[in-house]
Amino acid sequence: MNNTTLFMRDKPKIFFPNLDGLRFVSFILVFFSHSMGKLTEANASGNALIDQPLLFIFGNGKMGVSVFFVLSGFLITYLILSEIQSFGRLDVRSFYVRRTLRIWPLYFAVLIFAFLVFPLLQSFLAGGLADTSRPLFYVTFLSNFDVIHMQETHAYQNLFLTVTWSIAIEEQFYLAWPLFFHFMPQRFFKWIFLSIIAASVLFMICNIHREHVLSFHTFSAVFDLAAGGLAAWCALHSARFVSFFGQMPFRSRLAIYLCGLLLLIFRHTLFSFEYGFILKKFIAVLYFAFVILDQNFNGSLRMKFSRSAFMSKWGRYTYGLYLLHTIALLVVAKIFIMAGYETERGLLSTTGYTLISLLLTFLLAWLSYNYFEKYFLRLKARFSYITKE
Repeated sequence: MNNTTLFMRDKPKIFFPNLDGLRFVSFILVFFSHSMGKLTEANASGNALIDQPLLFIFGNGKMGVSVFFVLSGFLITYLILSEIQSFGRLDVRSFYVRRTLRIWPLYFAVLIFAFLVFPLLQSFLAGGLADTSRPLFYVTFLSNFDVIHMQETHAYQNLFLTVTWSIAIEEQFYLAWPLFFHFMPQRFFKWIFLSIIAASVLFMICNIHREHVLSFHTFSAVFDLAAGGLAAWCALHSARFVSFFGQMPFRSRLAIYLCGLLLLIFRHTLFSFEYGFILKKFIAVLYFAFVILDQNFNGSLRMKFSRSAFMSKWGRYTYGLYLLHTIALLVVAKIFIMAGYETERGLLSTTGYTLISLLLTFLLAWLSYNYFEKYFLRLKARFSYITKE
C-alpha cells in the first residue's frame, strides 16, 4: 500500500480528548520550576507541610517531564499497536517520517537560535557566561548525555539548551521502539515492556548514587516510557482492564487521585532512604499511568481535563510551549535586569517575571504552531495510517 493511496482512503481514528489538558498541566509544572523554583527553594521555611506542597507546584519540573514521558509512551505505543491490529504490520518508514516532521523542524530552529543567534545577542547585550555545550550532542539528539556531563562538572549551560535533554531521550526512544514491534512476533509484545522496565530498574540500582545519571540518562527515563507503553498494551488487549476504569465508583477514583497526589507531594520525606528514588519513580509512574487510563476510559464527565477548554486548547501547543518557554524566560529576564529588577529575589518581581514570561511563551508557541509547525504537520498526515483526531 503506497502513501498516496493511504492518504486518500478513510483511516481509523483515535482521539483521546483529555490528553491535551494533561499535557498542559505537565508543561506548567516545568515552567513554574524554571521561573519560580529557585525562589521557592531559597525561601523554604523548614516546615515540610508548607515547603513540599509549594515545591511540588513551583519546583517540580522533572515530574512534569516524567508525565510527558509516560504519556508519550502510552500514545505512541497505542498508535503502533492499533496500526498493527488494523493493517497487520507496522510501516516503520512512515513512523520515522511522522516523528521527524513533528519533532525536527522546531527542535533545529531552537538549536540555530542557541548556537548561532544567541551568541551574537550575548555580545550585543554585553552579558552572560560562555556556554560550553557541545553542539554535536544536540544535533545528534544526545543532549541528555551532555547535560549529565555539564551537571557533574558544574559547567555553565543556557537553560534553553538544557531543556532539550527530554526531546533527545524521546527521539532515542522513537528510533528503537518501532523496531521491536516490527521484528518481534506479537505473542512476545508484552515481554518488550516488562524486560525494558526490569533493565531500567537494574540500571538505576547500579547508579543509585549518581543523581544526574538517574535524572537524565536514557536508561533511567525509559522506565517511564515503557510503563506508558505497557498501559497502552493492556488497554488494547484486555476488555476487563478497560472496563475497570469505566466501572470504578467516583469515590474510589477520587480517593486514588487524592492519595496519589499526597504521595507525590511528600515523596521526598516518605522515601528518603537509599533506594527511595526507585520507589518514588515507580509510584509516580504508576500514578501517571492511572491518570492517563482513567482520563481516557472512564465514561464519567467528572474530573476530566477536557472540561477545561483553556487547558485543552493550549495543550495542543505543548511542544512549542516546552521548547520555547526558556527563550521567553531569557528575554524577559534580560529586560528585567536592564530595568534594575532581580528576577529571583523578591516575590513581587519574580511573580511579574513569571506572568510576563508565560504570556510571551503563549505568543511564541501560537506563532510557531500556526506559521511554522503546521506546514510540517500537514505533511505528516500523509504518512499516517491512523489519525489521532
